[in-house]
Amino acid sequence: MSRQKPLFRSERRLPGRQRGMVLILIVFIVALVTILAAGLSTKQSLDIRRATNIVEQNQARSYALGGEFFARNMLRNDWNKDNASKQFIDHEEDPKDEPWGGNAVQLPIDLNVGIEGQLDDLMGRINLNALVNNQTEPPRVDKNMLDRLSRLLNNLGGVTLPPELVPEHFVDWIDADQESTNFRGAEDDIYLLKPDPYRTGDTYFTDVSELWLIEGMTAEVYQALSRVVCVLPANVRQVNVNTASPTVLVALIPGLTLQQAQEVVEERKKQKGFKTAADFLGLPQLAALRGTPTQDIVVASNYFEATIRAIVDGRSYRMVSTLYRDSAGKVSVLRRDFGKKQDITKPVVIIK
Repeated sequence: MSRQKPLFRSERRLPGRQRGMVLILIVFIVALVTILAAGLSTKQSLDIRRATNIVEQNQARSYALGGEFFARNMLRNDWNKDNASKQFIDHEEDPKDEPWGGNAVQLPIDLNVGIEGQLDDLMGRINLNALVNNQTEPPRVDKNMLDRLSRLLNNLGGVTLPPELVPEHFVDWIDADQESTNFRGAEDDIYLLKPDPYRTGDTYFTDVSELWLIEGMTAEVYQALSRVVCVLPANVRQVNVNTASPTVLVALIPGLTLQQAQEVVEERKKQKGFKTAADFLGLPQLAALRGTPTQDIVVASNYFEATIRAIVDGRSYRMVSTLYRDSAGKVSVLRRDFGKKQDITKPVVIIK
């Protein structure tokens, strides 16, 4: 029997084409599955890493809060000790007498896990918010505080003060009106003309970092000024002379020279802190001076700053807390800042 010829030549190649299409389809499916698997693996790795980061961050935050609790407990114990002796004194001259003042503390937890922190006395600085009383109409400027700030700016020690940076700029940032203070201030009419315009705060400072916004501020002045000023409630004018630096003492006491202030600090070290305000006022460096604000001189403090750094597997988590200790020794947290990169500056003592 003779073979019947196909009607079309393409009918003999059809099975081969089908096999080719199947092969291409298989290759495509394998490639697609490989891509999907790689994508899922990458996503899974990112999810695991993200979850690890969240866990470590939460763990570091918990450690930082634990460090804050430790700082609060130190202040509470210090008050209990002072209350027992009926002599309330806060200084940084003797770590044995005032363990919170002279040193920073490090608490190792594991090989790559630990907490370190320090306490600083905010009442050893000049409170910027005391410049203005916004509760009156119009806002009332405290001339004595304005003079105090002027002396502070003029005695920052080796810092070149720009001529356009004047104390009135700080007043106008705080006061609730738009009237330029002593025709030297800076209100919205100055700040709105800047390349990146903004308005004055017209309220009290909430953080020292706001100083960057003051007209005439430079990095050099900011670095020096941020160590000797603070932002506390507006009614806090007192300065703890046991923790004030020579620069702050010069600002506090009219007529006191920087050399005399350094002599006062040396005497303070010898006495391991002044026991009373009268001990401070009786110093020979102050005998001939007039206008000393005796009502603003204290030897104990209510406001402190806790700088905490928690380390978890090589990661650092920083927190700066403002603490208030009342007359009964209760320590409260006024604010927490998780964005500051503030360093530990005191000698570190390791607690085992």
